[in-house]
Amino acid sequence: MVAGFADAVVTAGADDISDPALLDHVLWPQEILDEVPSLADQRTEVRRLSQIITLSDRGLRVDLRPSPDVDVSVESVFPTPATSVSVHPAGVHFAGHSAADDARRYLQFLDEWATIRNGRPPAVVRLANLVAEDVYRGLAEAASGNMEYRRDLMDRLAVSGRAADIRWDRFRTGASGLAILYNFAPFADTGSTVASKRLRDFARTMDVISCSWVNHKKVDPTVGIISRPYIGRQSYLDLRPSWASWEAYEEFCREGMDQIASWKAEGQNYDFLYSRANWASSHYLATAYKQQNPDIEWVAEFSDPLSLDVEGNRRGDALDRNNAFLADLVAPVEAEYGRIPDDHFTIFGLAEILPYALAETVLFTNEHQMASMLEHVYSPALVERVRRHAEVSNHPTLPPVYYSARTVDYKVDPTKLNLAYFGEFYATRGITDLTVALKMLSPEMRDHVHLHVFTNFVPEGGLASKPAGFSQKSFKALVKRAQDGVGAHGIEHLVTFNASLPFLEFLGVTAAFDYLIVNDAHSGPDHQVNPFLPSKWSDYAGSEAAAWALVEDGSILSGKPARVKTPVGDPNAAREMLWKLIEDKKNRVEGRIDD
Repeated sequence: MVAGFADAVVTAGADDISDPALLDHVLWPQEILDEVPSLADQRTEVRRLSQIITLSDRGLRVDLRPSPDVDVSVESVFPTPATSVSVHPAGVHFAGHSAADDARRYLQFLDEWATIRNGRPPAVVRLANLVAEDVYRGLAEAASGNMEYRRDLMDRLAVSGRAADIRWDRFRTGASGLAILYNFAPFADTGSTVASKRLRDFARTMDVISCSWVNHKKVDPTVGIISRPYIGRQSYLDLRPSWASWEAYEEFCREGMDQIASWKAEGQNYDFLYSRANWASSHYLATAYKQQNPDIEWVAEFSDPLSLDVEGNRRGDALDRNNAFLADLVAPVEAEYGRIPDDHFTIFGLAEILPYALAETVLFTNEHQMASMLEHVYSPALVERVRRHAEVSNHPTLPPVYYSARTVDYKVDPTKLNLAYFGEFYATRGITDLTVALKMLSPEMRDHVHLHVFTNFVPEGGLASKPAGFSQKSFKALVKRAQDGVGAHGIEHLVTFNASLPFLEFLGVTAAFDYLIVNDAHSGPDHQVNPFLPSKWSDYAGSEAAAWALVEDGSILSGKPARVKTPVGDPNAAREMLWKLIEDKKNRVEGRIDD
């Protein structure tokens, strides 16, 4: 008899451990036999635990060692693929080949584990908890290998209904990366969403420093789901957010360096640094840390040109060369690449120059953006350095599990051509091409179309409300900007305005529409090429719905595989396309053509 155990036979031929005939052949702790004395009750508990251990799946192996004061406290036995029951001493094993299968098994385990802990004898609960420890360890071991498997597995767990019950720390290694993200989840913003996607792409544990946007931006808890498996510690600095104030930037840098120092005092070290702008202050703090830790690998990302506005004109206030903090950041760059000209010594200009000079990887979101930004670098030697260290990576597109993670009860008329626009409106970006085109159609034709607009600033009512921190005057001005950007006067019955959805709900609802509208920003004459790629394209690219792109000639968006493309600023081309799409939809509704 093994110490701590009742006599048992450890091997038996069988197809299913839950077969009552096998229950006499399973090693079982004496303490549970004492607490559950009858053979029938023993069999009930063994059957229940065998179910959570096997997860109703053949071949999962468990070796539980819950107590160091006995030789072997528990050895669980259950079927191998060879349909025999035997002891496997190597612990819980997940195949590590199919993230979908392993995630399913693990989530089923969580369901069973929750059930068995409810009202069971204490010894049984203890054993179930020991099973859980081994299962965590086994899955974490599988997730530590292949990066694609790890990312796929974490995706499936993150969007599951059990995500809140998962002990994510068990799947994270100690943080080896540091992310400086001035604007980050859970605050709703395109920049924070793209940053969450990037952290998912890196698939390594990162500590994150951000600015708090409480009372400045809406909270969207779904954005953080994307990166949750990879975030170790996260610090929101309680500061006043600012788009372009050096005083606010410097305060963010100083408090950020204090936070990093605090983490390092606890024994934390980093070998990887990531920062992202828009919100240029991220690159200033990253520069300060890089200069103190020159061996760290720094990836600095630019979402759009910082020092150039949408028309191609230089922007950003001049900075004080006598500022001591700033002088320390700039000195090694000027020593290597020469004095920075005054018109480049600006809050946005330096946010480009400093990463250009110091980052191991300068990440651009498209080739035109890179070309446009490098045209304005003051030093040819610095341009050559950037070219050597540059990478181009479009905004990431999430896999299908994110598009099915949230269901949205949004009704559309399936007999109509349903077009949807998601996003904000600016002087250089609206959808009046479409609404003017609709007005050019006959009333009978345009009544076959419905346009659905989802944007942050819509008239109050229903689920729409004025965001905290906005005056009524400012809010009404932004609502008017959205209405003007749509241009629905005279065809209001064809347009539905909706408040913006949380990110994962937005992904889920895209499948309800026939076409998703994405448009190039009108680039100004001072841009040799259009340097902008709408981040919305990356979200549309993963949707089941088709995309309609309104494009500038030669833009990056014009080269993307949208099903429909028309020139931006050309309502006549949009009208012709609408006519064709309406006819196609009418034929599908009437069954004359297949989808």
